[in-house]
Amino acid sequence: MFKHYKFFLFKKVKIHFLLLCSITFIFSGCFKKIISIKQGDKHYVKGNYYAAKESYEKAVRLDTTSYTANLKLGLILNEELNQIDESLPYLQRAVRYRKGSDTIPDILKAFGDYCFYGSGYKQAGSFYKGINDVIIDNSLKYDVYNRLNNITYALGNPDKNKKSIAGIINLGHTVNSYYAEYNSVFDVSERRLYYTARRPENIGQACDKWDGKYFEDMYTSNHMYKFGFTPPENFTNHASELANVKNTKRHESIISVSNNDSILFSYKNNSIYVSKLKDGVWSEPEKMNRKINKGRYQNHISIAPDNKTIFFSSNKRNGEGGLDLFMVKLTKDSTWSDPINLGPKINTSKDEESVEIQADGKTIIFRLKACRVIVVMMFLAQLL
Repeated sequence: MFKHYKFFLFKKVKIHFLLLCSITFIFSGCFKKIISIKQGDKHYVKGNYYAAKESYEKAVRLDTTSYTANLKLGLILNEELNQIDESLPYLQRAVRYRKGSDTIPDILKAFGDYCFYGSGYKQAGSFYKGINDVIIDNSLKYDVYNRLNNITYALGNPDKNKKSIAGIINLGHTVNSYYAEYNSVFDVSERRLYYTARRPENIGQACDKWDGKYFEDMYTSNHMYKFGFTPPENFTNHASELANVKNTKRHESIISVSNNDSILFSYKNNSIYVSKLKDGVWSEPEKMNRKINKGRYQNHISIAPDNKTIFFSSNKRNGEGGLDLFMVKLTKDSTWSDPINLGPKINTSKDEESVEIQADGKTIIFRLKACRVIVVMMFLAQLL
């Protein structure tokens, strides 16, 4: 009898112990998940979006059914890091495990963005219309309003000659990475590619507090064959013709190269710099004079094929507002003329930037950037 009682007591204690261990494990996991989410929130507030993403990912690994963790990870991928495709599974989980019957506008907005960027305009429109009347955030309302206008235009003007549109091909993992690459420029032979990237291995190995992304560095890669490139080299580590064009711990970005490969323009410290090719080596970048760098911010420049006309963007005073497009011409004494604002037919109260002069020397392409979100509008203008 006593033996049976001892066995029963031991079994009962063992069950209680296992139950206690299970409860402790569950609460430990919950506690770690909450800590990870809070850490992610702190990083997010400071603008350290990659660090926030890692914390939210840790929280999702601890609890794949967490509404909050999936929601925050999905939104930061979608809205801050522009990783639209990667955000979808987490947003879907957030909807599946959401609390209550309401779906917050941010989720529908993110689903709308996913469809919009994939050219699923009708689906995107249904998501945007579903939240348009319940949005409180004015910037979000403005964004949705513009997206609906863009969708109306796209559906009303279907492309009737898709065969004539050039295909877009990703240059692959040798050039591209998990992080952002942009401002790509070929030399005239198309054998060398220059571009800007924001990667953790950049010279500064730090993030900009303004947007939480790594500082910009300039890279180069050789074009070997059709879509084949050599592994990219940071300008600072390049020992030959780019030895004088160094990246620093702050932002440096490639902007453009002249049509005859004699002039290279780059960006740093909110200004435009120029390097010249001599004996096969680029000179150390020099800041262009105040005829170009007179505003608080200059971010793009393009030179005509004859190297005698420059177009650039700047927020100089007495403009139309925001960044405006300007033009300078090379004079007979080999100096640049005073800048000419391209006027209200081109410039608006918003930002005009990313200007590119075409091969004919008369046509420019530029981008209009409105509010905190880029309203995707590219324009062609013919110079008279």
